Amino acid sequence: MTTTPYAIWTSLLLISVVVLIPILYLARKRLGGWPGQGPKNMAILETLAVGPRERLMVVSVAGQTLLLGVTAQQIQLLRAMEPGPAAEAAADSFATRLDGALTGTGKD
Repeated sequence: MTTTPYAIWTSLLLISVVVLIPILYLARKRLGGWPGQGPKNMAILETLAVGPRERLMVVSVAGQTLLLGVTAQQIQLLRAMEPGPAAEAAADSFATRLDGALTGTGKD
């Protein structure tokens, strides 16, 4: 029995599909879904590292802007802000002041 090039290519294609399906399944499970399927009403607006495992985050959730303190053990709501440019300006102002305080060049 002779194998034709068509049979060889068909077999390789079938093996590739059988191998690719579990790989895609595991990747989807590990990454939490396909790209673009994330929450539509949540967004991280800005992040500032204040330590090796501590961060300040400005997030938008369902139209509300929140300032969160995030550590390895917990997440704490520090302030709820009005949404829009004022909240983004407040976050920038806070980040600038905090950065200046950490480097010693900022005003108190």
